[in-house]
Amino acid sequence: HSRAMADREKRDRKATVEVYTVDSPTKKEFVIEEGSGVKLGDIPNVEFALSKIKGDDELLKLIHRSMYRTPGKATVIKKNIRAFSGFPAGFDVKKSEDLFTRAFAATLNMVLDLFDLPRGVGEDGKKEAKVARLMAFMQSPVASGKKDVKAAAEEKREKGKEKRERLTSKKEKLAEKKEKAKAKKAKGKGGTKKGASTSSSKKLPDDTAGIKKRTPS
Repeated sequence: HSRAMADREKRDRKATVEVYTVDSPTKKEFVIEEGSGVKLGDIPNVEFALSKIKGDDELLKLIHRSMYRTPGKATVIKKNIRAFSGFPAGFDVKKSEDLFTRAFAATLNMVLDLFDLPRGVGEDGKKEAKVARLMAFMQSPVASGKKDVKAAAEEKREKGKEKRERLTSKKEKLAEKKEKAKAKKAKGKGGTKKGASTSSSKKLPDDTAGIKKRTPS
């Protein structure tokens, strides 16, 4: 009798497992809907700032969550952020605003920097104003109009390279000039010795002649 009950319990457990397997939820497909603004990847300064951050950075997870309601995987998080062009119609913007409102001021500053937006001073530097700027930008992203940071960095690097090349060339010329001066000096010393010897040999006959004149016959 006890064996029959045990067999029945095993059958019940097997049936329960089968039900869970069949009823497992299907994964929802991730879709990026088109917004009304410019894709972040097409805004030079945002793209440049984004390229400097690692894919597993917590800052990117916060931004991705504010855009798509998921933290995003490190392998695709940047790609998804680059594709963002604004909140689509019907999107619950209030949840994104709450995310940024709960964030620390330092975190908000980093997000503002990434989106090439001013941190603000005075009233504009208050947390509410920072969040408002972020939300306005994310509603319909557009370039700030500031100088292209990447181009400026490349220009600075190129100028530095040219300066180093000029300095190297100057050093080489100076070294070459010193070598020439050294060689000329060495040559000059050799010439003086030769001249002194010649002068002495020329004077000997005159001195000898003088001595001869003074010597009585």
